[in-house]
Amino acid sequence: SVIAGADGSLYYVNSSGTLIAVSGAPSYTVSFDLQDGTPAGRVFVRRGLAASEPAAPVREGYAFRGWFIDAACTK
Repeated sequence: SVIAGADGSLYYVNSSGTLIAVSGAPSYTVSFDLQDGTPAGRVFVRRGLAASEPAAPVREGYAFRGWFIDAACTK
């Protein structure tokens, strides 16, 4: 599997558990606007791979209904 370091560097973990740096692989930072919920949402994604869904945000008095791609939370 591929994992990201805190700085966005990508690493591959092979079947024996060895961590191997992936050099030269373009990666992107995907941020999630949690609208004052916690935890902060940010994941690193290698080009061509899907972003992993972060944990659902928690905010007192609100119920999480899912992720949206627009600020109005309609799409």
